[in-house]
Amino acid sequence: LFRSNPPEATKARFAGMASYTCITCRVAFSDADIQRAHYKTDWHRYNLKRKVADMPSVTAENFQERVLAQRAVVEEQSRETATYCAACSKRFSTYNAYENHLKSKKHLDLEKRAVHAVSKNVERMNEKNLEKGLGQDRKS
Repeated sequence: LFRSNPPEATKARFAGMASYTCITCRVAFSDADIQRAHYKTDWHRYNLKRKVADMPSVTAENFQERVLAQRAVVEEQSRETATYCAACSKRFSTYNAYENHLKSKKHLDLEKRAVHAVSKNVERMNEKNLEKGLGQDRKS
């Protein structure tokens, strides 16, 4: 129908409209750079996967709500699983097991020993610093 150039009436009609679109996400863009950037977004990729699965696309706002909901779920799951006790060098698969461990006599004893060892080390270092400081005062 069109030869090398479309008729002037057709050109004028497209000039007033956004000529860059994403059919998958059902959005229009004012220039090609914005359209290319859109194609790299998680929202666009999510809608592509939905399109392949014969599901309708979601709006940007709906996608953001879904992302926030998913982050909340992941955060809740991470809180409930895989916790590590540095004092005892033990890893726990559930948060309940970790909490029970924190209340155990063995853990409390190891924690006291660790605190005592650290405080002794700090005292020893303070004494060394004090000696160094007194030695410098004598030379002056």
